[in-house]
Amino acid sequence: MKKELIKKITFNKDTKIERILSIFNETAKYTDQKGFGVIIDSKNKCIGVVTDGDIRNYLSKGGNQNKKISTIMKKDFIFGNKNNSYHILLKLFDNDILHLPILDLNNKLINVINYSELKPKYNNDKKIYRARCPARISFSGGGLDFSKNIIQNKAFLLTSSINKYCYASIKIRNDKKIFINSNDLNINYKCNNLKSIKFGDKLDLIKSAIIVMAPDFGFEIDTFSELDVGTGLGASSSLTIAIVSIFYNILNNNDNDLYKIANLAYKAERQINKLSGGWQDFYAGTFGGFNFIEFDVKDVFVNSLKIKDQIKLELEHNLILFRFGKTRKSNKIQSELKKRTNNKKYNKISSEMNKLTLKMKNEFIKGNITEFSKLILKNWEIKKQYNPNVSNKNLETIFKEAKKIGAISYKLLGAGKSGYLLFYIDSKNRNKLINFLKKKKIFFENFNFSDTGLQNWQTQIIK
Repeated sequence: MKKELIKKITFNKDTKIERILSIFNETAKYTDQKGFGVIIDSKNKCIGVVTDGDIRNYLSKGGNQNKKISTIMKKDFIFGNKNNSYHILLKLFDNDILHLPILDLNNKLINVINYSELKPKYNNDKKIYRARCPARISFSGGGLDFSKNIIQNKAFLLTSSINKYCYASIKIRNDKKIFINSNDLNINYKCNNLKSIKFGDKLDLIKSAIIVMAPDFGFEIDTFSELDVGTGLGASSSLTIAIVSIFYNILNNNDNDLYKIANLAYKAERQINKLSGGWQDFYAGTFGGFNFIEFDVKDVFVNSLKIKDQIKLELEHNLILFRFGKTRKSNKIQSELKKRTNNKKYNKISSEMNKLTLKMKNEFIKGNITEFSKLILKNWEIKKQYNPNVSNKNLETIFKEAKKIGAISYKLLGAGKSGYLLFYIDSKNRNKLINFLKKKKIFFENFNFSDTGLQNWQTQIIK
């Protein structure tokens, strides 16, 4: 609201009711056709509010219009502050008010917001809100990022986002109805409102993201992915992040707080949808690029690694990715791993893994790709120690043959048994490895590293 108008609807506590009512006749057109005033004391502190309805109700009962406004003002009133998000402001308006004073820390008036200024966000919105979030490759530290472990021990992870994405689009409706469409699963779902959402089908992941954000409007959501969920690249988390981020931006007026979005996505997938697993996927996907992620009891720190292009290009030149096996339900594997986090053997191995991750990070920053590549294999050997279920005889046979062909290092990405295989191999032996694995129905997939993480944008609805 403009300062001139705020000044007009601000009244001293000793102002007579008659005077305020006459001013309301002039200012009502600026306050949604309803007279509204803020009452201040001699120190300019806000001590109450009044509406034309309050005044007319008072006068209808025989009240005297020559009385001071302090006689009938509302002393217990709803107000906001300048740091309130869009979502919080909307919640404040749920208190059956049409005008919201915004006060500073000294209870002095700095603004007044009319409900009509917020309402258009949800009604007659002609935009489609979109987001995409990349998948990730975990070079080291995966399996240490369970809450059960990081509340006792530090955990270091080294990750990078890649150019395979999960997408979500949301169109706001003028009612409370919810429509979900998963292009990958070819499944549709609809319900009358948020409270009527039912769980128990393949869309539970999407529903969990919706529930955690609790939007108070109807919408249509559409999703698709460039890779399968349950393949070891964090796709389920990427999809959750994309959905959560759209709602977060709508509800918080495009305040794209990446840490908060990652935490909310974790809550949706791990706590509401009950998919067991760690934290890394949510930060790796949200922030994107090469990251050294530190978890400890109190906090998480995502350290973006500034890597020279020639180092990234060399690593990309020699790394090769293969799709291995069917999609797997990592929940069971992750749950078994989670149970081991309390024993002494796990703690000893996790300490060893942390040292390795730190060393890999340092070698990578220095550009020592040869040493870095050897440490990928070391990571795989340590990972098998604290998670025996990550491998099997068939996989170990494949790795043994790949080594004969010329693979310098290798590992399985994800919780185990199937997903994606990552090899580091000299380019002169690249095609030999591709042809060998093709005969075993393990197929090469091209990828590039991505410097970007979560991305949000808006577009106009095409009729």
